[in-house]
Amino acid sequence: MSASALRKKLEDGLETISQSSVGSMARVDHTLRTLLQSEEKGCRALCGGNPLTQSGKVKQMIRMMGLTMVPVIALIGLALNDLTTTLRENEEAYNIRQTIFFSRDIGNLLHCLQNERDMTTLHISTLGPVTKQFLSDTYPETDSALDAMDQWPVREKQDLTQFQSKIEFQKYLDDHRVYLDGSNSSIYDEVEFYTNIIKVFIGWLYQNIANSSGRDGIWRQLVAYQLVIIAKEDIGVERTLGGIFYTNGRFRKYNDYLWYMEKWAKGNGNFEASAKYEPNILNTYQKKIDVLDSTVTQSVADMRNTIRLNSATNEASWRTGTMWFDNMTYYMDVITSVQDALAVKILSELDSQIQEDLVQLGISIGILVFVLLMCPIIINSVYSLTDRIQQYAITLVDQTAQLQRERKRNDSLLYQMLPQAVAERLKKNKDVLAESFEEVTIFFSDVVGFSAICAESSPLQVVRMLNNIYTLFDSRIEQYDVYKVETVGDSYMVASGLPRRNGKRHSGEIATMSLDILHYIATMEIAHLPGVRMKLRIGMHTGPVVAGVVGAKAPRYCLFGDTVNTASRMESNGGDNRIHLSHSSFCALNYLGGYHMVKRGEISIKGKGKMSTYWLTRKEGLEYEIAGTLPNDPAVERSESGDLSVG
Repeated sequence: MSASALRKKLEDGLETISQSSVGSMARVDHTLRTLLQSEEKGCRALCGGNPLTQSGKVKQMIRMMGLTMVPVIALIGLALNDLTTTLRENEEAYNIRQTIFFSRDIGNLLHCLQNERDMTTLHISTLGPVTKQFLSDTYPETDSALDAMDQWPVREKQDLTQFQSKIEFQKYLDDHRVYLDGSNSSIYDEVEFYTNIIKVFIGWLYQNIANSSGRDGIWRQLVAYQLVIIAKEDIGVERTLGGIFYTNGRFRKYNDYLWYMEKWAKGNGNFEASAKYEPNILNTYQKKIDVLDSTVTQSVADMRNTIRLNSATNEASWRTGTMWFDNMTYYMDVITSVQDALAVKILSELDSQIQEDLVQLGISIGILVFVLLMCPIIINSVYSLTDRIQQYAITLVDQTAQLQRERKRNDSLLYQMLPQAVAERLKKNKDVLAESFEEVTIFFSDVVGFSAICAESSPLQVVRMLNNIYTLFDSRIEQYDVYKVETVGDSYMVASGLPRRNGKRHSGEIATMSLDILHYIATMEIAHLPGVRMKLRIGMHTGPVVAGVVGAKAPRYCLFGDTVNTASRMESNGGDNRIHLSHSSFCALNYLGGYHMVKRGEISIKGKGKMSTYWLTRKEGLEYEIAGTLPNDPAVERSESGDLSVG
């Protein structure tokens, strides 16, 4: 029979053995204890902690909660960072928007100041009532543009006190206007006065745009917007100088001509440069030019060409100067329209970005609120899950311990049916073949008068009596290198030298065990028969046997061979409380030495004929010996030397 088939039969035949294999239970136990007691390394060092102890549970819970909080905190950090970025970008867009409004207000004020400057120079050139009226008409426009400015940069350390506030600047401008009527101010003084004012505002514009950190493509449009304003100022100076040219009929100073050429070149250059940052400027400009009367554009081109050639006109005329001023005003209005269109575009894009930022801001706030709301839920879930895992681990450990106890109990039952070495081979799914042993010693014992005792006892009393006897036997044979083969009724069979070979010691182990058992049995009384002492017959024989597992439903480890029969005959032909030896056992003990034996003589053994047998009386070193008087035994034959003692 194969080992696997036999093992299956064993499991089917034992009600107390678990349906799982013993090897599987051992592996489960080993794996669990390895997880709980092994040295913590790697990720286990982060999440570890022995849940079987209170400190371990707390440690494991803290680590698990810490690991859970890491991604939660990271998620909160990301949400806060996204929210902060969105708020910052929204603030930047708002600041740029304010910059555009401020720049547009400055542009309107500069446009009015340029008109006032040009009319002032035209008036000084002619000093006529008509030009005075034109100049007076520009004052309310400038004042309205100044009053419309919502922002006024604070300049605490401003060198020019007249620019510290709108009121101061308005007073400064009004004083100059009053002073103009009663002074001998020249054209150049007026141009310088207004140009210096315009430079201050353009400086504010530079600083305001520079402080705005435009994002994406906005910064390009801001630069283009700034260049358009500067180009318009250069063209405004060009208009003023051109008015002087036509009013006087020529430039009286060559430096005026150079000044004009510089402003003409800068105005056109800055405007063309702005188109490189914002290509739509040229499209807007061309659309506005196309709306103008072609005679205006042609007139501007011709009059510009005349000035660039510095050709003297036929006569000085304020009317020609006025025509130049009007035509250039149309042209500057086109530049103003381009400036306003660019401002509207920038504001439109900023409004779109602000709306996107608000949407993103709402999303960021929603994510942050969601994370904050989910955080306690996640923490509570992880805490509950960890607690359940710990409880499960403790339950698993308890079940494993119970399983381990059951495994040991099952092993104990299995080892009572089979030798441990044989059972281990079966558990490892290995074949167990019959094995031959050249020399072992077999022990048989029997209760003297068992039939008579049974006749005077109830079945339950017999069972209790045998249980007491075999409990004593079992406790004594554990002290020796022997194997309990089986018990049948009152018969008890033990062997030594198998299944684990022990050299020549097998006969000594059985002999010493026999003396030990007889010593304790001699003092035992039958509980339900007061005054009646227990008596045994013991027989032992040494020889070869074959051992193997037989049977399928109730497999047993059995011994086969003549040695078993001879040992049984030694017991059945023995005496009360005597240890009966065969000649082979006598020789084996004689070889070991230290045992005292008495020759019984030759007796007739069923199936064997005449055999020389011996009594074992005692062992040197033991405090007790077999009780009784041997010479009175009719079966004892004395040798010539009397008591046969071998030591």
